[in-house]
Amino acid sequence: MDLGIRALPVIYRHRFGAMIKAALRASSLSTYNRYFPEGDSPQYRYYTFNVAFPKNRRTECDIKIDDQFIIHECVYMVDEKPVSLYISSPDHEFLIHLYDGFRTMERFPFSTDTGMTVNGERLELIVRDISIVRRDLQIQDDVITIQTHSPVVLESETGSKPLIPDIEDIDFFNKVSLSEYSEAFGNSCAHRLASYSGVEPSRPFELAPLKVKKSVVKHTLGSFRKETGKPLMMITGLSGTFTIKGDPKDLSVLMDMGVGVRTVQGFGMVEPAAG
Repeated sequence: MDLGIRALPVIYRHRFGAMIKAALRASSLSTYNRYFPEGDSPQYRYYTFNVAFPKNRRTECDIKIDDQFIIHECVYMVDEKPVSLYISSPDHEFLIHLYDGFRTMERFPFSTDTGMTVNGERLELIVRDISIVRRDLQIQDDVITIQTHSPVVLESETGSKPLIPDIEDIDFFNKVSLSEYSEAFGNSCAHRLASYSGVEPSRPFELAPLKVKKSVVKHTLGSFRKETGKPLMMITGLSGTFTIKGDPKDLSVLMDMGVGVRTVQGFGMVEPAAG
């Protein structure tokens, strides 16, 4: 879908996540409650999203996150140029309700009651165009090359540290071996697929980076700020191309669901590489 907004702070993913939740709630409360149950959180939600917009004009501004935090950070001056929000999921019911919810939405407040303003200015997302793009992912091979649209993030089991493979050109203080990285990726994908379908993958997943780079993304969540007393978190992942090995049917579902962790926060959107 195409949206309009004057400017986007570097910490924008959580507001697009909130927009997705609002559209789903407006269309189907039962589906919303299944994905976002009150007082509880499902281990997995079966979608991912990515936001694409021009990044050539940027400046430093005061961003008020909430009543506690004001930061001086990068803001992209998109000036009403198209901002594209892409969402994918293997859950067709979820996507239909989401589409119906967006159709009732003319605009969405990027700014909140307490913040997300830029130099004191409130921002809103204007809905311009909504469309469904059908990806015919009839994967036939058990090894495919994928490219990222948003960084792939893997974290330790406790969530206390990012996992980055030991690749020569990537600088990171605490790398893990390629085999450890592939195993963590395979376990993450297997757990999500089993949770979605109720069936374990027919064979293990294996991942190998081809041409990748480290991506560090500035991000914020209310729960993180409350727990740590810090305004920002730094999410470290990989962008580029990988090969994935697995059952073709499982790989097709995985492409729609997203890979890695934090997919519903705007990470891990991938697709088979062209050519």
